[in-house]
Amino acid sequence: VSTIHKGRYDMIQGAYEAIGKWLSGHPEYEIDGSSVERYIKDENDNVPPEAFETGVLFPVRRVDA
Repeated sequence: VSTIHKGRYDMIQGAYEAIGKWLSGHPEYEIDGSSVERYIKDENDNVPPEAFETGVLFPVRRVDA
């Protein structure tokens, strides 16, 4: 499961909260490993912190019923 955080790194917690909310509404899935942050736009792209984009990804697996 993944989401894109747009903005400063110190505000990224909202992306993790969104994933947690999605997972709580989809009990047929559970986290199956460590999260990954993928930097799509950052200081190396000469954009201001407000324009940073970071992908937040968690591997998940379907839970057998």
